[in-house]
Amino acid sequence: MSPSATRPPAQEQRTIISDLLQRHGTMAVGDTWYVISYKWYRLWKEYVGLDTVKEGSAPNGTGGTEPDSIENNDIVSPLPGTSPADVRLRNNLQEDYDYAIVPDAVWMQLVLWYGGGPAISRKVIQEGRKGRATNRLEVYPLRLKAINTKKDGSFNPGSEIEICVSRKATLGGLKSMCLAAMEVENQAARLWNSYGGIAGGKNGWGKEIKDMDKTVEESALVDGQRVIVEIQLDDGTWPHQIQTKTGWGKKLFGWMSSSTPKETYHSSSGGAPGSPSQHGSSSSSASGGGAGPSGYYANEDFAGEPGTGIRGVCGLYNLGNTCFMNSALQCLSNTHPLTEYFLAGRFKGELNRTNPLGMKGQIAEQYGKLVRELWNGHAGAVAPKNFKWTLGKYAPQFSGYQQHDSQELLSFLLDGLHEDLNRVQKKPYVEDKDAGEEVRPDQDVAREMWERHLLRNKSVIVDLFQGQLKSTLVCPTCNKVSVTFDPFMYLSLPLPIPNHRFIDVVLVRYGGGVGATEPVPPPMRYNLQVPKKGYIEDIKTGLTKIAGVDHGRTVLADVHANRIYSFLTDARAVSGIREKDLTVAYELPANIPDDATRLHLVFRREGEDSTYPSGAPRYGEAYTLFGLPYILIVQVKTMTQRQLYETVWARVARLLKPGWDAKRKAKGHKKSSSRSRDKDKDKDKGKSAEGAEEPDTQQTQSPETDPSTPSQPSPSPSSSSSAPSTPSTQSPKLSAESSYPFTLRITGPHGRGCGRCTQGLSNCQGCLIEANEVLLGNSVLGEVRGVQGRDSKDWRELSVTIALDWEPHIIENYLLEDTATNHESVVEHQAETRKDSLTLYDCVQTFLTNERLGPDDPWYCPRCKEHRQAWKKFDLWSLPRILVVHLKRFQYDRYSRDKINIPIAFPVADLDLSKYVLDPTHVPGNYELFAISNHHGGLGGGHYTAFGKNPETGRWYLFNDSSTKEATEKDLNQSAAYMLFYQLKR
Repeated sequence: MSPSATRPPAQEQRTIISDLLQRHGTMAVGDTWYVISYKWYRLWKEYVGLDTVKEGSAPNGTGGTEPDSIENNDIVSPLPGTSPADVRLRNNLQEDYDYAIVPDAVWMQLVLWYGGGPAISRKVIQEGRKGRATNRLEVYPLRLKAINTKKDGSFNPGSEIEICVSRKATLGGLKSMCLAAMEVENQAARLWNSYGGIAGGKNGWGKEIKDMDKTVEESALVDGQRVIVEIQLDDGTWPHQIQTKTGWGKKLFGWMSSSTPKETYHSSSGGAPGSPSQHGSSSSSASGGGAGPSGYYANEDFAGEPGTGIRGVCGLYNLGNTCFMNSALQCLSNTHPLTEYFLAGRFKGELNRTNPLGMKGQIAEQYGKLVRELWNGHAGAVAPKNFKWTLGKYAPQFSGYQQHDSQELLSFLLDGLHEDLNRVQKKPYVEDKDAGEEVRPDQDVAREMWERHLLRNKSVIVDLFQGQLKSTLVCPTCNKVSVTFDPFMYLSLPLPIPNHRFIDVVLVRYGGGVGATEPVPPPMRYNLQVPKKGYIEDIKTGLTKIAGVDHGRTVLADVHANRIYSFLTDARAVSGIREKDLTVAYELPANIPDDATRLHLVFRREGEDSTYPSGAPRYGEAYTLFGLPYILIVQVKTMTQRQLYETVWARVARLLKPGWDAKRKAKGHKKSSSRSRDKDKDKDKGKSAEGAEEPDTQQTQSPETDPSTPSQPSPSPSSSSSAPSTPSTQSPKLSAESSYPFTLRITGPHGRGCGRCTQGLSNCQGCLIEANEVLLGNSVLGEVRGVQGRDSKDWRELSVTIALDWEPHIIENYLLEDTATNHESVVEHQAETRKDSLTLYDCVQTFLTNERLGPDDPWYCPRCKEHRQAWKKFDLWSLPRILVVHLKRFQYDRYSRDKINIPIAFPVADLDLSKYVLDPTHVPGNYELFAISNHHGGLGGGHYTAFGKNPETGRWYLFNDSSTKEATEKDLNQSAAYMLFYQLKR
């Protein structure tokens, strides 16, 4: 019985899952939760009406498309995995954007109803200090490479394996896992932290791990590094003693640089921290998190990086999705006054280890050590593993290997450094209050509030980074005015953009009525402007205006993995369309009969799909989908199988290069090997619908005189040399010597398996639809369950998928890529986004604009004694010596998320904000840019880099994780700039 057969109605599904979420929604250490594609989960929630207000979908789920089987392909790495705990996730995934997490009870219920997968299980761990601990799902556990030694004392290259382990597992537990995986029994062994690779210090051994009660996290082991399992020799000696004398370990540097673990081992259970017998299961994602263009595993080898000889020009290794941290650290490292403060050791005399708001001076000490490594001029790159461990100890959100925001990291780090270096050892109580009812000069009020601030806060961070903002709130009811002067450490500037967004939509024309066989024009891509809080209806309206397509004959679909994933109903919010989604508008034929059937046409080729995830179900031979899917509306009671082929031919013939049929003409339409395979595969499927054995499809051709066949003459073989590089708008005619260069098969919705056969014939890759005169309703297609009772206009209902299999030589030699042609609206939009239409001053002006508070963020009016949507305005009162400007490129609200990539023109040598500063006694000079934190890409991933102007050479450098290179002002990217660091010119 298929999962859909046991699936209750949408409202009942919603009730059951809501109850499970309420009963199992609290995380406990050791619990198993599951990671699920947010794309699929959101589609399901819209279908059943769960969280419709939050998601912006139609009420009660009535407008949602019923999802197909669970599909986690978009979040899973193609690297192998052997169990749900070991399935790897792609890099840089974000919760509630790329994936969601659900309790095991919810996952089990969903998979019972829908099937699919692969299952991705993870364990709940506890992060943070005692008293501030938080239970979190370890989405990206640690991945280590382990190698042991042979009896002669040398390293054993063939023993290298990959160990997937929780950060909360003990080192004793890690050692046991390594020995079990390597099948080493009844032998004494020691564990070595070989961070830096075999070519590291002490002949590559690194440091022996002695405290087996420590956790993996406490030992500062990092994602992707190697550990050595040293096995004691029969005579009681240790291989380390031999290799220290001979130096043999250094010879392995080349091998260790290029080797790959031959297998993966993961712990099978997860549990409480510190338990040797319980380890958080599953593997980490591949190191990277924006590993940069080279795509290397950042922790592959940490030794052997030559220094530049220039102090401060030193890279930071990516420890696994830590490019965000590296970017912020490089910007702070190039902040000359702060770096000089640490290099001179002045911070040591100001460490505040008793501040309850601080981190016992540990974050300042670790940062000071890191600065000294970056500025000694000897290393080409260093690994900030101890700094990261200390950071994660006090900020659990940064303890794992998930991607984060560089601004959030910088904000926490500056706060942490301030509290660790606060010169105020015992903070007095200071009451927060506004200027009061009495009208007094702003200068007096600002000075008093700054003095009150300094009673509790005095540090090098305050000296360098803090200025003062004037904040004015006005009650819309009683006109009460509240004025405060608050310290700030950075300016978070909104980008002055309109309340609309641009969406690319590919339009696929239908080309006539039901069963039409006239040529279909190639797909066209349009760029449409729609309200940010608009609906799919707005996209269709815009498409009607720009393309002239009939609004009522258009349906929008989300195309994912080269198939129609779901249909977008008119009431769905456009916020559900992500930047990386492919949105396709399908034109439908006019006057669709009530008994029409909707078919989805997909293209596939034989061969392993490199993106097909490990652990996902497979059906016999491997197939890969490619190209753009199509919608066909047919009447199975009146349309023949040959007419279906003609309808398909009208859509795909333009994709063939001239001369595609020359080879078969010369051979007298001899069967191709693919046809032979088709016939052999189908012999065991019995008779056709008419009771006869399935005929030779090669004998059924499209007649030369058929009026439904386009009249364009078949190209000659000699014309193949001048084949066009883009598909033609015309359909070449099939000659009498030719047959269709493809077959059509009934498949499952993923283009795999068969849509007709029962589970007992799961080997079938799709029952063959023959190009003959049998009516579709009497053919194998008519035997698909419910095909003749489906409503082709009910887009919530699943359809029948037909796979087109090209002959192999067509794919290899004659097939053109079915790419959409860009409409002028796309070209114009691309040109517009390249213009420097916005400046940093525009952003400052927007920040200073009077605005009304939203209903979710009201202000409590002390006069009205009620919460009001007050008017709020910021003004710059005074500016700091180091000004950090944060451009708010990431926009989040309850309905949508967005990344704004428009270029912002910013001054490099002379930023002048004096006209915006209100304090008449504080007239700042101009600022000079010295560092930039960049974010490249969109929300669903991306990569952080940094630019820094070295204070000793005066030259710009690009910092891309461990890579550094000299740059110029022309290289500074106005579209990627995320944080700008300015220093007041003296």
